[in-house]
Amino acid sequence: MSNTKLAGRPRPGGEPHGLMGSPVVRSVLGGVAVVTGTVLAGSLAVTAGLGWVAIPVVVLCALSMILVMRTKVVVGLTGVVIAVACGIFALQQEAPPFGSEVRGIGVAEASGSRAAYFYFNDGKVLADRAETVTVRGGSGFSIQTDTEYHPYQVAPLVGSSWRAGETPVPAWVITLSNQPRAQAQWSLPLRAAVRINTTDGAEIAAAMRAAERRGRFTALDHAPLLRWVADPVAAQIGEWRRLGAIAGIGLVAWLAVLLADALIGAGRQRRS
Repeated sequence: MSNTKLAGRPRPGGEPHGLMGSPVVRSVLGGVAVVTGTVLAGSLAVTAGLGWVAIPVVVLCALSMILVMRTKVVVGLTGVVIAVACGIFALQQEAPPFGSEVRGIGVAEASGSRAAYFYFNDGKVLADRAETVTVRGGSGFSIQTDTEYHPYQVAPLVGSSWRAGETPVPAWVITLSNQPRAQAQWSLPLRAAVRINTTDGAEIAAAMRAAERRGRFTALDHAPLLRWVADPVAAQIGEWRRLGAIAGIGLVAWLAVLLADALIGAGRQRRS
């Protein structure tokens, strides 16, 4: 009878031999999969425009932590908290990293596109018709738990065919009121923009209506909210970097939990 052991041959209990049979390896790889998957789920939810409905999706992804790794209940629940936190931070993205782009269209066509990144062949921000709006927290998708308020400015974005009092405003741009550099970009012929995700819809919509009344113009019902930028690609790369940072922090936190659990277990063994 041969004494050769085949790597990966299942044990009677169904657990494989070798590296993948190690509980530590399974926990680490499972954490990588679940945290990364939850962050991507949150990002895809932003891209799909699901809004607050996305939170149950993120929670369900995170709950798979216990099932995937079969860890101790306390460790698994801690992993769920970490994964949920990462997923919610992913939901706070300003622009969808998975969003598509459209090129060579006029601003007047923006409301008919679901793209996230725009390259226009015209476009002018009516900065003199801007309106200030104060919202709690940021303009991104967020769970607001602080009392910090930020002033934003929204202004109409029009194309070359727009005529005051004759055609509706097809899009809006937004920027922090305390960002002179961003406001200065409004005067530049950048002709590029990024779609903004926001849960501060009521406050911003009120500012838009105020701008319409003061400026004596109307806007399309589904006019997109955009950020006037020089390079949409750079904005998209920035969102991907943010996703990577969120996932990285989550994974470091998960490894810290596993290390703490191992140290506590080792201490108990020494005492027994």
